[in-house]
Amino acid sequence: MSAENILEALTDNIVVDKSKCIFCGHCAEKCVLDNIRINRAPCSGACPLGLNVQGYVQLIARGQEDRARQLIADVLPFAPVICRICDHPCEHACNRRDVDGQAVSINGLKRYLFAGMPDGELCPAAATGKKVAIVGAGPAGMLAAYDLRRAGHDVAVYDAAPKAGGLLRSVLPLWKLPDSVLDGQIAMLEKGGVTFHLGQRIDKAGLEALQAAHDAVILALGAGEGRASGISGEQLPGTLQALDFLTRVRSGQGRELSGNVVIVGGGYVALDCAQAAVRCGAEKVLVVYRRTVDAFKADREDLEKARALGVRFAFTWAPERITDAGGLTLYCRHDMAKLPGQCVD
Repeated sequence: MSAENILEALTDNIVVDKSKCIFCGHCAEKCVLDNIRINRAPCSGACPLGLNVQGYVQLIARGQEDRARQLIADVLPFAPVICRICDHPCEHACNRRDVDGQAVSINGLKRYLFAGMPDGELCPAAATGKKVAIVGAGPAGMLAAYDLRRAGHDVAVYDAAPKAGGLLRSVLPLWKLPDSVLDGQIAMLEKGGVTFHLGQRIDKAGLEALQAAHDAVILALGAGEGRASGISGEQLPGTLQALDFLTRVRSGQGRELSGNVVIVGGGYVALDCAQAAVRCGAEKVLVVYRRTVDAFKADREDLEKARALGVRFAFTWAPERITDAGGLTLYCRHDMAKLPGQCVD
Protein backbone atom coordinates (compact mmCIF):
# COMPACT_ATOMS: atom_id res chain seq x y z
CA MET A 1 0.00 0.00 0.00
CA SER A 2 1.65 3.22 -1.16
CA ALA A 3 -0.56 5.55 0.86
CA GLU A 4 0.56 6.49 4.37
CA ASN A 5 -2.80 5.73 6.04
CA ILE A 6 -6.08 4.00 5.32
CA LEU A 7 -7.96 7.20 4.44
CA GLU A 8 -5.42 8.08 1.78
CA ALA A 9 -5.61 4.51 0.50
CA LEU A 10 -9.39 4.77 0.21
CA THR A 11 -9.05 8.03 -1.67
CA ASP A 12 -6.50 6.52 -4.06
CA ASN A 13 -8.88 3.67 -4.83
CA ILE A 14 -11.82 5.91 -5.75
CA VAL A 15 -12.54 5.73 -9.45
CA VAL A 16 -14.73 8.44 -10.99
CA ASP A 17 -16.65 7.60 -14.14
CA LYS A 18 -16.42 10.95 -15.87
CA SER A 19 -19.02 9.89 -18.43
CA LYS A 20 -21.60 9.91 -15.62
CA CYS A 21 -20.22 12.28 -12.99
CA ILE A 22 -21.23 15.93 -13.31
CA PHE A 23 -19.10 17.04 -10.34
CA CYS A 24 -22.03 18.25 -8.28
CA GLY A 25 -20.09 17.57 -5.08
CA HIS A 26 -22.94 15.76 -3.32
CA CYS A 27 -20.81 12.65 -2.76
CA ALA A 28 -18.13 14.72 -1.03
CA GLU A 29 -20.74 16.36 1.19
CA LYS A 30 -22.29 13.03 2.23
CA CYS A 31 -19.18 10.87 2.56
CA VAL A 32 -19.04 9.72 6.19
CA LEU A 33 -15.30 9.04 5.95
CA ASP A 34 -14.62 12.49 4.52
CA ASN A 35 -12.21 10.99 2.00
CA ILE A 36 -13.66 12.35 -1.26
CA ARG A 37 -12.32 15.62 -2.55
CA ILE A 38 -13.99 17.34 -5.47
CA ASN A 39 -13.14 20.91 -6.38
CA ARG A 40 -16.16 22.75 -7.73
CA ALA A 41 -15.68 24.43 -11.06
CA PRO A 42 -15.15 28.20 -10.66
CA CYS A 43 -18.26 28.91 -12.73
CA SER A 44 -20.41 26.99 -10.25
CA GLY A 45 -18.69 28.68 -7.32
CA ALA A 46 -19.48 32.09 -8.79
CA CYS A 47 -23.23 31.45 -9.07
CA PRO A 48 -24.97 33.31 -6.19
CA LEU A 49 -27.75 30.70 -6.23
CA GLY A 50 -25.38 27.75 -6.05
CA LEU A 51 -26.41 26.33 -9.41
CA ASN A 52 -24.29 23.43 -10.67
CA VAL A 53 -23.22 25.24 -13.82
CA GLN A 54 -20.62 22.72 -14.89
CA GLY A 55 -23.19 19.97 -14.40
CA TYR A 56 -25.84 21.23 -16.80
CA VAL A 57 -23.25 22.29 -19.38
CA GLN A 58 -21.82 18.75 -19.36
CA LEU A 59 -25.29 17.21 -19.59
CA ILE A 60 -26.07 19.33 -22.65
CA ALA A 61 -22.79 18.18 -24.24
CA ARG A 62 -23.84 14.59 -23.60
CA GLY A 63 -27.25 15.12 -25.20
CA GLN A 64 -29.09 14.76 -21.88
CA GLU A 65 -31.05 17.98 -22.10
CA ASP A 66 -34.01 16.81 -20.01
CA ARG A 67 -31.64 16.04 -17.14
CA ALA A 68 -29.97 19.41 -17.62
CA ARG A 69 -33.33 21.19 -17.43
CA GLN A 70 -34.24 19.29 -14.29
CA LEU A 71 -30.89 20.08 -12.69
CA ILE A 72 -31.58 23.79 -13.22
CA ALA A 73 -35.26 23.65 -12.27
CA ASP A 74 -34.41 22.03 -8.93
CA VAL A 75 -32.64 25.27 -7.97
CA LEU A 76 -34.31 27.93 -10.15
CA PRO A 77 -38.12 27.87 -10.02
CA PHE A 78 -38.41 30.59 -12.70
CA ALA A 79 -35.56 29.58 -15.00
CA PRO A 80 -37.15 31.01 -18.21
CA VAL A 81 -37.16 34.44 -16.52
CA ILE A 82 -33.76 34.16 -14.86
CA CYS A 83 -31.95 33.21 -18.08
CA ARG A 84 -33.15 36.46 -19.68
CA ILE A 85 -32.09 38.84 -16.91
CA CYS A 86 -29.15 37.12 -15.17
CA ASP A 87 -25.87 39.06 -15.32
CA HIS A 88 -24.08 35.66 -15.49
CA PRO A 89 -21.18 36.03 -13.04
CA CYS A 90 -20.41 32.39 -13.89
CA GLU A 91 -19.03 33.49 -17.25
CA HIS A 92 -16.62 35.90 -15.58
CA ALA A 93 -15.15 32.96 -13.66
CA CYS A 94 -15.12 30.52 -16.60
CA ASN A 95 -11.82 28.68 -17.07
CA ARG A 96 -12.23 28.95 -20.83
CA ARG A 97 -11.18 32.59 -20.61
CA ASP A 98 -7.65 31.38 -19.84
CA VAL A 99 -7.60 29.38 -23.08
CA ASP A 100 -8.78 31.82 -25.73
CA GLY A 101 -10.12 34.80 -23.78
CA GLN A 102 -13.76 33.84 -24.27
CA ALA A 103 -16.04 32.23 -21.70
CA VAL A 104 -18.45 29.43 -22.49
CA SER A 105 -21.84 31.03 -23.23
CA ILE A 106 -23.29 29.56 -20.05
CA ASN A 107 -26.35 31.78 -19.81
CA GLY A 108 -27.01 31.32 -23.51
CA LEU A 109 -27.04 27.54 -22.98
CA LYS A 110 -29.50 27.93 -20.12
CA ARG A 111 -31.74 30.09 -22.31
CA TYR A 112 -31.48 27.52 -25.10
CA LEU A 113 -32.66 24.76 -22.75
CA PHE A 114 -35.90 26.55 -21.86
CA ALA A 115 -36.70 28.20 -25.20
CA GLY A 116 -40.11 27.01 -26.39
CA MET A 117 -40.50 24.60 -23.48
CA PRO A 118 -43.62 24.28 -21.27
CA ASP A 119 -43.85 26.68 -18.36
CA GLY A 120 -42.86 24.12 -15.74
CA GLU A 121 -44.83 22.60 -12.93
CA LEU A 122 -45.34 23.37 -9.26
CA CYS A 123 -45.95 20.10 -7.39
CA PRO A 124 -47.21 20.83 -3.86
CA ALA A 125 -46.57 18.48 -0.96
CA ALA A 126 -49.40 17.10 1.15
CA ALA A 127 -51.64 19.84 2.52
CA THR A 128 -50.50 21.18 5.89
CA GLY A 129 -53.71 23.06 6.66
CA LYS A 130 -51.71 26.28 7.11
CA LYS A 131 -52.72 29.47 5.30
CA VAL A 132 -50.22 32.14 4.26
CA ALA A 133 -50.89 35.56 2.74
CA ILE A 134 -48.20 37.34 0.72
CA VAL A 135 -48.44 41.08 0.13
CA GLY A 136 -46.59 41.85 -3.09
CA ALA A 137 -46.57 39.93 -6.37
CA GLY A 138 -43.09 40.89 -7.51
CA PRO A 139 -40.06 38.58 -7.68
CA ALA A 140 -39.81 38.13 -3.89
CA GLY A 141 -43.54 37.46 -3.53
CA MET A 142 -43.57 35.02 -6.45
CA LEU A 143 -40.63 33.06 -5.06
CA ALA A 144 -42.15 32.97 -1.57
CA ALA A 145 -45.42 31.74 -3.08
CA TYR A 146 -43.61 28.98 -4.98
CA ASP A 147 -41.68 27.71 -1.96
CA LEU A 148 -44.63 27.88 0.45
CA ARG A 149 -47.07 26.23 -1.94
CA ARG A 150 -44.56 23.49 -2.73
CA ALA A 151 -44.34 22.87 1.03
CA GLY A 152 -48.11 22.23 1.08
CA HIS A 153 -49.42 25.48 2.49
CA ASP A 154 -52.45 27.41 1.22
CA VAL A 155 -51.03 30.57 -0.43
CA ALA A 156 -52.80 33.78 -1.44
CA VAL A 157 -50.89 36.70 -3.04
CA TYR A 158 -52.16 40.30 -2.92
CA ASP A 159 -50.93 43.20 -5.04
CA ALA A 160 -52.15 46.68 -5.93
CA ALA A 161 -51.15 46.29 -9.59
CA PRO A 162 -53.59 44.78 -12.10
CA LYS A 163 -51.05 42.11 -13.09
CA ALA A 164 -48.47 40.16 -11.12
CA GLY A 165 -44.74 40.56 -11.69
CA GLY A 166 -43.72 43.76 -9.93
CA LEU A 167 -40.66 45.42 -11.46
CA LEU A 168 -40.25 42.45 -13.79
CA ARG A 169 -43.38 43.65 -15.56
CA SER A 170 -43.30 47.38 -14.97
CA VAL A 171 -39.63 48.28 -15.51
CA LEU A 172 -37.64 45.61 -17.38
CA PRO A 173 -37.71 46.37 -21.10
CA LEU A 174 -39.81 44.10 -23.29
CA TRP A 175 -36.80 43.22 -25.42
CA LYS A 176 -35.28 41.71 -22.26
CA LEU A 177 -38.34 40.03 -20.77
CA PRO A 178 -41.45 39.65 -22.95
CA ASP A 179 -44.80 39.55 -21.17
CA SER A 180 -45.45 36.06 -22.51
CA VAL A 181 -42.47 34.61 -20.60
CA LEU A 182 -43.53 36.22 -17.32
CA ASP A 183 -47.18 35.28 -17.84
CA GLY A 184 -46.17 31.65 -18.29
CA GLN A 185 -44.43 31.54 -14.91
CA ILE A 186 -47.38 33.17 -13.16
CA ALA A 187 -49.70 30.66 -14.83
CA MET A 188 -47.49 27.89 -13.42
CA LEU A 189 -48.06 29.25 -9.91
CA GLU A 190 -51.81 29.45 -10.47
CA LYS A 191 -51.97 25.89 -11.82
CA GLY A 192 -50.08 24.80 -8.71
CA GLY A 193 -52.74 26.26 -6.45
CA VAL A 194 -51.47 29.79 -5.68
CA THR A 195 -54.32 32.32 -5.61
CA PHE A 196 -53.72 35.89 -6.81
CA HIS A 197 -55.81 38.86 -5.64
CA LEU A 198 -54.72 41.70 -7.92
CA GLY A 199 -55.78 45.33 -7.96
CA GLN A 200 -56.06 45.27 -4.17
CA ARG A 201 -53.99 47.73 -2.17
CA ILE A 202 -53.50 46.51 1.38
CA ASP A 203 -53.71 49.29 3.98
CA LYS A 204 -53.28 48.96 7.75
CA ALA A 205 -56.81 47.69 8.27
CA GLY A 206 -56.40 45.24 5.39
CA LEU A 207 -53.14 43.95 6.87
CA GLU A 208 -54.82 43.36 10.22
CA ALA A 209 -57.60 41.44 8.46
CA LEU A 210 -55.04 39.25 6.67
CA GLN A 211 -53.25 38.57 9.95
CA ALA A 212 -56.49 37.48 11.55
CA ALA A 213 -57.41 35.14 8.68
CA HIS A 214 -54.00 33.52 8.05
CA ASP A 215 -51.36 31.66 9.98
CA ALA A 216 -48.66 33.94 8.58
CA VAL A 217 -48.36 37.08 6.47
CA ILE A 218 -45.28 37.85 4.38
CA LEU A 219 -44.56 41.41 3.26
CA ALA A 220 -42.78 41.30 -0.10
CA LEU A 221 -43.19 44.96 -0.90
CA GLY A 222 -40.17 45.32 -3.17
CA ALA A 223 -38.06 48.38 -3.90
CA GLY A 224 -39.95 50.08 -6.68
CA GLU A 225 -38.85 53.65 -6.06
CA GLY A 226 -35.74 55.29 -7.43
CA ARG A 227 -33.42 57.37 -5.32
CA ALA A 228 -31.99 60.83 -5.70
CA SER A 229 -28.38 61.15 -6.85
CA GLY A 230 -27.62 64.30 -4.91
CA ILE A 231 -26.68 66.22 -8.06
CA SER A 232 -27.74 69.85 -7.98
CA GLY A 233 -30.47 70.52 -10.55
CA GLU A 234 -31.71 66.94 -10.88
CA GLN A 235 -35.28 68.17 -10.32
CA LEU A 236 -35.24 70.40 -13.39
CA PRO A 237 -37.79 69.67 -16.16
CA GLY A 238 -36.29 67.34 -18.70
CA THR A 239 -34.44 65.19 -16.15
CA LEU A 240 -35.90 61.79 -15.28
CA GLN A 241 -35.09 59.08 -12.79
CA ALA A 242 -34.20 55.80 -14.47
CA LEU A 243 -37.06 53.73 -13.06
CA ASP A 244 -39.61 56.39 -14.02
CA PHE A 245 -38.27 56.52 -17.56
CA LEU A 246 -38.16 52.74 -17.98
CA THR A 247 -41.66 52.42 -16.53
CA ARG A 248 -42.98 54.87 -19.13
CA VAL A 249 -41.21 53.06 -21.93
CA ARG A 250 -42.42 49.64 -20.71
CA SER A 251 -46.03 50.82 -20.55
CA GLY A 252 -45.87 52.30 -24.06
CA GLN A 253 -46.23 55.83 -22.72
CA GLY A 254 -42.61 56.84 -23.18
CA ARG A 255 -42.43 60.09 -25.06
CA GLU A 256 -40.56 60.41 -28.32
CA LEU A 257 -37.09 61.77 -27.75
CA SER A 258 -34.89 63.95 -29.93
CA GLY A 259 -31.52 65.60 -29.70
CA ASN A 260 -28.98 64.60 -27.07
CA VAL A 261 -29.76 62.32 -24.13
CA VAL A 262 -27.30 61.80 -21.27
CA ILE A 263 -27.51 58.80 -18.95
CA VAL A 264 -25.76 59.09 -15.57
CA GLY A 265 -24.83 55.73 -14.09
CA GLY A 266 -22.72 52.63 -14.42
CA GLY A 267 -24.65 49.37 -14.70
CA TYR A 268 -27.40 47.44 -16.41
CA VAL A 269 -30.06 50.03 -15.57
CA ALA A 270 -27.97 52.67 -17.33
CA LEU A 271 -27.60 50.39 -20.36
CA ASP A 272 -31.35 49.71 -20.41
CA CYS A 273 -32.04 53.45 -20.32
CA ALA A 274 -29.53 54.08 -23.08
CA GLN A 275 -31.06 51.44 -25.35
CA ALA A 276 -34.55 52.71 -24.56
CA ALA A 277 -33.51 56.27 -25.44
CA VAL A 278 -32.16 55.09 -28.80
CA ARG A 279 -35.42 53.25 -29.48
CA CYS A 280 -37.41 56.36 -28.52
CA GLY A 281 -35.66 58.41 -31.19
CA ALA A 282 -32.75 60.17 -29.47
CA GLU A 283 -30.16 61.34 -31.98
CA LYS A 284 -27.19 60.94 -29.63
CA VAL A 285 -27.00 58.98 -26.37
CA LEU A 286 -24.09 59.35 -23.97
CA VAL A 287 -23.56 57.33 -20.77
CA VAL A 288 -21.53 59.22 -18.15
CA TYR A 289 -19.90 57.17 -15.40
CA ARG A 290 -17.68 58.51 -12.63
CA ARG A 291 -15.36 55.49 -12.51
CA THR A 292 -13.36 53.50 -15.04
CA VAL A 293 -14.76 51.00 -17.51
CA ASP A 294 -13.45 48.17 -15.33
CA ALA A 295 -15.79 49.25 -12.52
CA PHE A 296 -18.83 49.47 -14.82
CA LYS A 297 -21.32 46.91 -13.51
CA ALA A 298 -22.04 45.17 -16.80
CA ASP A 299 -20.31 42.80 -19.18
CA ARG A 300 -18.00 44.13 -21.87
CA GLU A 301 -20.19 42.22 -24.31
CA ASP A 302 -23.20 44.26 -23.20
CA LEU A 303 -21.20 47.46 -23.53
CA GLU A 304 -20.28 46.51 -27.08
CA LYS A 305 -23.92 45.79 -27.92
CA ALA A 306 -24.82 49.27 -26.71
CA ARG A 307 -21.98 50.78 -28.75
CA ALA A 308 -23.29 48.95 -31.80
CA LEU A 309 -26.57 50.84 -31.33
CA GLY A 310 -24.67 54.13 -31.31
CA VAL A 311 -24.43 54.65 -27.56
CA ARG A 312 -21.24 56.44 -26.46
CA PHE A 313 -19.56 56.31 -23.04
CA ALA A 314 -17.65 58.86 -20.96
CA PHE A 315 -15.74 57.21 -18.11
CA THR A 316 -14.10 58.86 -15.06
CA TRP A 317 -16.34 61.93 -15.27
CA ALA A 318 -18.08 62.74 -11.98
CA PRO A 319 -21.43 64.59 -12.36
CA GLU A 320 -21.62 67.78 -10.30
CA ARG A 321 -24.67 69.80 -11.33
CA ILE A 322 -27.33 70.31 -13.98
CA THR A 323 -28.38 73.72 -15.28
CA ASP A 324 -31.07 74.78 -17.73
CA ALA A 325 -29.56 78.01 -19.03
CA GLY A 326 -29.95 77.75 -22.79
CA GLY A 327 -30.85 74.07 -22.58
CA LEU A 328 -30.07 71.36 -20.06
CA THR A 329 -26.36 71.05 -19.39
CA LEU A 330 -24.62 68.45 -17.21
CA TYR A 331 -21.40 69.67 -15.62
CA CYS A 332 -18.85 67.02 -14.64
CA ARG A 333 -15.44 66.96 -12.97
CA HIS A 334 -12.63 64.78 -14.26
CA ASP A 335 -10.84 64.21 -10.98
CA MET A 336 -10.58 60.64 -9.74
CA ALA A 337 -9.15 61.76 -6.39
CA LYS A 338 -12.11 63.97 -5.43
CA LEU A 339 -15.21 62.13 -6.54
CA PRO A 340 -18.37 63.12 -4.64
CA GLY A 341 -19.56 60.29 -2.38
CA GLN A 342 -23.23 61.04 -3.02
CA CYS A 343 -22.89 60.09 -6.69
CA VAL A 344 -22.35 56.36 -6.11
CA ASP A 345 -24.40 54.37 -8.64
